[in-house]
Formats: sequence, C-alpha cells, structure tokens
Amino acid sequence: MVLSPDEGSGAAARQPGIYYGPSGSIAVLPFQTEALPADLAFLGTAVPAVLLRQLASLDSPQVTAGTSSFFFREDRPPPEIVGQRLQASRLLEGRFSGDGGSLELVVRIVRSRDGEELNSSTWTQPRERLPELQRQLARFVAEIVNADAELLTPLYETAEPESWEAFLQGLHLQTERTAESSRAAQERFLRVVEAEPGFSDARVELAAGRLAFPDGDGRSGGLQAAIEQLEQVSMQDRDNGRAHAWLAWARHRYDKDWARAESAARSALERLPGDPQVLNIAALALFTRGEFEEVEDLLRRSIARDPLNLATRLRLGLALEFRGDNEGALSVYRTLASLNADFPGVHAFRARIKLLQGKADSALAESEKENDPFWRRYAQILALFELDRGDEAEELLQQMIEEDGDHAAYQVAEIQARRGDADLAFHWLEKAREQNDRGLAELVGNPFFTGLAGDSRWRELVVALGHSLD
Repeated sequence: MVLSPDEGSGAAARQPGIYYGPSGSIAVLPFQTEALPADLAFLGTAVPAVLLRQLASLDSPQVTAGTSSFFFREDRPPPEIVGQRLQASRLLEGRFSGDGGSLELVVRIVRSRDGEELNSSTWTQPRERLPELQRQLARFVAEIVNADAELLTPLYETAEPESWEAFLQGLHLQTERTAESSRAAQERFLRVVEAEPGFSDARVELAAGRLAFPDGDGRSGGLQAAIEQLEQVSMQDRDNGRAHAWLAWARHRYDKDWARAESAARSALERLPGDPQVLNIAALALFTRGEFEEVEDLLRRSIARDPLNLATRLRLGLALEFRGDNEGALSVYRTLASLNADFPGVHAFRARIKLLQGKADSALAESEKENDPFWRRYAQILALFELDRGDEAEELLQQMIEEDGDHAAYQVAEIQARRGDADLAFHWLEKAREQNDRGLAELVGNPFFTGLAGDSRWRELVVALGHSLD
C-alpha cells in the first residue's frame, strides 16, 4: 500500500505497507498537564475536546475523534504507531504549564511517519481568559489545515470565567466514561446553565446526559425536560449541530418517530459533517428507514475518523448484511475480530452471515468462538436449528426465553422466523412491542424476517411501527 502524501518537508523514508491516513489528516492528542496545579489537570482533555468540537464543522480534512485519540491519555507510543492506529498523517501535541494564575500552552504538530515537527506555537493567558486561549489554538489549527477560522464552530461568549471552567470540567469528566463521572459531569453542566441560561452547549450536554440516564418513565420526568431543552436550543441556536443530533437520537429512541428523527439527523449533518458521533446518530436514523447505502457511507466516514470505536464497525457489518452484501459484512467482521476477538457480538454476527450463505456448520463453529454469553447462545440456537439438531436448539432456546425473554423478545422473534415458525415469530414481535425493544428499529431489511413478508400480519406490524412498506 502506498502512503498518502502529507504536508511538511523532510526526507525520512516512507515505510511501505503502513497507512497513516489520508493527506492532511490530523489527530488531536491529550495535552500534558504535569506542570500545572492538580486542580487544572482537566485542561489536558477538555481543551482538546473543545477544539475537536470546533473542527467538527469541517468535512475535510479528516480529524480523529477524541474517543480514539484520547486512548493515548496515559501511554504515548512513538508517533508512527499512534498515527497508524489513529489513521492520521499528523499529530497535534500540547503541553500546559503555569502556576494556576497564568497559563502557558505550547503546541506542536508532528508528522506521524517519522515524528518530525512541522509547526509549533506558544501562547500565554491569564486563567480567566481560557476562552481566548482556546480561540488562539483554533486559529492556529485552522491555518495549518487550510480552513477558514470563521467556519469553525464558534465558542459561546461567556461572561463568567467560572462557567467556562465548569463546562470544561464537565467535558473532561465525560471522557472518563463511568457512571460516577457522568453524574459529576451533569452537576457541572447544571451549574453552568443555572449561572448562564444562554450557554447552549452546556444545555445540550445537560440534556444529553438526561437522555442517557432518564429519571422518569417514558416521556416523563427528566426525559421530557431533556427533550424540551433540546427543542428549545435547536430553535434558538439553529446552528448548534449537537442539539439537532441529540434531538434526532431522542426522536428515534423514545418517540419512534422515524421521519422526524431523520430530519433532525440531516440538520445535524449539515452543521457537523466531521463529527463521528453525529455521523453515527444519522446512520442510526437512516438504518431504520432502510437507506442502507447511505448508512454505509456514514459509518465508513465515522470509522475513518474514529478507528478505535469498534461498535461502529459492528454496526457497519449489520448494515452490509441488510443490504445483501454478505462478503462485505464478513470483511468488516474479520477486521473487527483482528482488533478485538472478544468484542461482544462479532462472532455471533459472523455466524448470521454464514447461515445466510448456507454454511450452518461454519456458523456453529463461529458461534462457539463468541465471548459474550447472550450472543453465543443466540448464534448457537440459530445454527443448531439450521443443522436439524432441534432438541439441542429447543433446550437452549427455552433457557434464553427464561433468562432473557423479558428484554430480548426481538432476538427470540428472529430465531422463530428463521426456523420458519411464523406464528411464534409474530408472537415474539408483539412482545418486543410491549417491551419497547430497540430491535424493532431494525425491522426493515432484516433478512431473517423475509419469510414473513407475505403474511398480512407483517404489513399490519410494519405500518403500526411507522415503517415504510416500500
């Protein structure tokens, strides 16, 4: 494979067979904060996180998401390894220093293939002028990537330095990805919103957290408040792409309003075409609509920008299966398994493809490699039925129903449909409706339900769920 050309002078030999991402691509790594007081360590992830939000308004160049680049928060291998794993031809590194009253930020851009420094800059600002430091960083990066700084997502003009710091603390806490840190992040965002109600980004993050951890049942309590908050922000700050994205997610997850979810997702895409999270939410909305070709494009763009997010690869494989591209799906799963052979579902989803290809023995062998207990049993049942080993399959199926039937009705319905029992398939699809099963968003195009298409109950179900019959 020939390396893509990248910017900067230097005669270091290129290593054949190693890909560092497309020309001009860049990854923003966590900044070093060892020379700062401990209470400012959050700047190491928060300042890069804000920069990534600003760059998300650009479709080009390719910018690696923090969910991948922040993987190197603790250990930092040589640039060529980091660049290869992040598929970025350039790396942005930074180092903070200061006594807490005054902050100095030194940044440099290095070429991934050899670590050669291409650009650097240094800024010093009082602590209360952190937003200005953020703008200086954004202007510097915009110039490097040949982008108009005016096209970057603008920062909120906060009047309170404490509010900006609390917002940054919330972003930092989000990167820790624990229930405790999520609650702490919500506390920070709430503090910001109470102090400055117009701080739309904080309002969006507060609402997004409430969507993920609602304190009410259905459209009540914190969930309803979160959706109303997003609706308000999307109307008052129409360019806030994250508000549109999370509104799309809410329409899809809670309202099952597929058309409005798609509309909000497209609004988000217009504003943040370079944000992998937005790309994933849009793919989710369009998957339900059966737009699998566009879903594939969105997910491939997301993977290019967030290569260490393995869940996106699993989703891409499923989209290819629904499109009928079984070989393409297998290729995606093969890559995923090479990155993490124990990733939940990867072997079970490969087993699905083997069944569709008429390779039941291979499907059973694949199912036995599955590390996740739920998905292993699911795939084994499917394969055993296909191999006419009904007694073994029935025993496992009854275990599945007893242990998981109250929250996995959709998967039971898939099994019943695949084995050819339409009555039981519809019985479990109705149970899935009662459970508000997320799998019902993946009804259109699912090859396991092909045998139900001629049944009048299928039409009734599809229409009742708001799906198109086309």
